[in-house]
Amino acid sequence: MKRPLLLVLTLMLGVIVVGCNSSKRRTGDNVVAKVEQFRKSNGRLPHALSDIGTKEEESCPCYCKTGDDSYIVWYGTSLGESDAYDSRTKKWSEVTGAVCSR
Repeated sequence: MKRPLLLVLTLMLGVIVVGCNSSKRRTGDNVVAKVEQFRKSNGRLPHALSDIGTKEEESCPCYCKTGDDSYIVWYGTSLGESDAYDSRTKKWSEVTGAVCSR
C-alpha cells in the first residue's frame, strides 16, 4: 500500500516541477522576444529589463547583456541550476553555477 502512494506522490511532484519550468520558459521566451524587438527598434540591446517594460524581480527571468550584440536570459530550475538562453546560439541550455558575471 505504501508503494502506490509513494509512486503517486512522486508523479505529482514531477508534474508540478515540469509545469513550473514550462511556465518559466514561456516567460523567458517572452523576455527574449521583447529584447529582440527592442534591438530591432533601437539598434542596440537594452541595458536592463526595465528598458523593455519588464519589472526586474528576484524570481527572474533575469537578463544580462554580455557584449554589444549579445545577452543571456535565464531562470532558476533548482538550487544552483538554471536554464539559460544565449543570444549568440539562439538556444536554451541547462547551466550549473553562475550564469552571468558582469
